Amino acid sequence: MKISSPFKTLLFAVLIGFGTAADAQENEKRLFYYGNGMVERETYFNDRNEPTGVWKEYYENGKLRSEGRVQKGTFGKPVFQTGLWKTFYDNGQMQSEGNYQTGSQTGLWKYYHENGKLGAKGFYGGMGGDKQGVWEFFHPNGNRSQTGSLSDGKQDGEWKYYDEYGVIQTVMNYVMGPDRNPVPDGEIEHYDGKGNLVAVERYKMGVPVITE
Repeated sequence: MKISSPFKTLLFAVLIGFGTAADAQENEKRLFYYGNGMVERETYFNDRNEPTGVWKEYYENGKLRSEGRVQKGTFGKPVFQTGLWKTFYDNGQMQSEGNYQTGSQTGLWKYYHENGKLGAKGFYGGMGGDKQGVWEFFHPNGNRSQTGSLSDGKQDGEWKYYDEYGVIQTVMNYVMGPDRNPVPDGEIEHYDGKGNLVAVERYKMGVPVITE
């Protein structure tokens, strides 16, 4: 499943907010609207015109799109997400949930399919807030689709891939290539629909090993 980061459009509200209402009262509520009159964003600023409190973003149908706390950021990024954040599909189902620290994702995050089934779970960390450690991904029916380790958001070590029924299909190992992108290394095992090993390929740093 595609994992997307929330909070892509709320920054626009901040840029507008910092240019208006310089004498804003404490925790002033500022609303932004769609062309149809529905609320698009709900934001708050303190008496120093700094972002604060729980911010919310909505779909045009009025359904909640995302919500979470913010804090004052830096000149290049005037608002940071902090603490627990949640995003939702336009049908009301949760899309993701996890924590931020000074604008970067951290700790355990969970992502969901539109039907409510868990789609992925794993941890973020490091200086850049990248995916780290073991991650698990799931098909929309709830069966596991793939699992393995990530280092700074890139595949590292053994990965296993499963079909929609949860039957193992491929097992392979990744290492960092010369361009700092993961490449297959070692044996790649292929299995049939019943989980029986049917073929083995061999790679060395991304290059197939030809054996006679």
